[in-house]
Amino acid sequence: MRIQASALYFALLAATLIALLLSSFLLLSKTQRIFQIKNLSILNSLEAVTQGLDMALSGTNYDAYSYNDRSVKIKQDAWGGFFLFEAQDTTDSFGLQKQALTGGIFKEPTSIVLKDNFLPLVVAGEARIEGTALLPERGVESAAIAGKYYLGEKLIFGNYRNVSSINFPRLDPKWLSKTDSLITTIPESGISLSTEIKKTFSGSVSHVFSTDPLWIDQNIGGQVIIQSSSTVNITKQANLSDALIIAPKVIIEDGVTARLHVMATDSILVGNQVDLKYPSSLVLIDKSGEEMTGNVSFIGEAKFGGNIIYYNSESNDEILNTNIGTNENTTIIGSIYANGAVELLGQLQGTLICYYTVANQNSQKYRNYIFNGRIITENLPRKIAGLPLENNPQTIAKWLY
Repeated sequence: MRIQASALYFALLAATLIALLLSSFLLLSKTQRIFQIKNLSILNSLEAVTQGLDMALSGTNYDAYSYNDRSVKIKQDAWGGFFLFEAQDTTDSFGLQKQALTGGIFKEPTSIVLKDNFLPLVVAGEARIEGTALLPERGVESAAIAGKYYLGEKLIFGNYRNVSSINFPRLDPKWLSKTDSLITTIPESGISLSTEIKKTFSGSVSHVFSTDPLWIDQNIGGQVIIQSSSTVNITKQANLSDALIIAPKVIIEDGVTARLHVMATDSILVGNQVDLKYPSSLVLIDKSGEEMTGNVSFIGEAKFGGNIIYYNSESNDEILNTNIGTNENTTIIGSIYANGAVELLGQLQGTLICYYTVANQNSQKYRNYIFNGRIITENLPRKIAGLPLENNPQTIAKWLY
């Protein structure tokens, strides 16, 4: 009897173990199946949002589209001197999103595009222009300023042709509209300026606004806007990464190292020993009308990577104020755009697009002169993201998270 009970006990134990093993196997199979479905959905979602960004960069104007039964929304905004693209898969809970800063690219390395204002481009001193140049019909000449004659063996170290062979590049109207909206919109609510503000580019923006001047010495990064209706001073204690600064006047003090974006309406001043890393941007939307008094000024040794833009909707050819001015110790890798005048004293490794160049020497203004400034196209990454120009293909400046 005792033997039969023991046998029954072991039989029940064996049955229980088998049942547990079977249920574990079924649970494992179901879990693996769920993971397979989830992984497949994530891979399909990644492919869909990547395809969405590729289509947006190629110039396809979609707000939403379907790809392999995945529904993707495309959003395009301005963020400093770049576009901010977002592709979001809204199909299900497995849907992904990708964000990127983008800028335009030229088909060929272009050093300078100068509006045909019935004057030649004049090079003097140690000026040097490399690469393809698009110039006024009167071409390029050499001259002297304060007894300093042009020292180059050639006027242009590359090819040049009449700028009238193309339409003068225009900033993208959508970028201008979204930039104006960012500058003029006062947030209904926001957050306080604290020691550290970090925000990913997925979701809504974190916005700090003040009617008083602001001094920035905090750790701020991501999708954060710091805005003042007066002045923003950025100190060398600040640690800024991808943040957007908006104010009539922005002062970047000596010793600042950052990657940031600035939008101003009156002036942007860049101090000495400043290093603004790519992709950064300085945007001056001049609200002074035909007086064209707005300016971006580099006053000392500085390094800058990205886009510098001056724009005035009432640009006046009769006015010759310096709207973008660099120091002889300024090095810029990227692009400069101005529908006004640019004084280039340092080195630009990239592209200059402007209505006029100007040299301010001996209390005189020399229209369409470049004195000692250098525009170099060698060793520039071919697909570096440049200006937000109309009808220009886009490329990625930086993936955002």
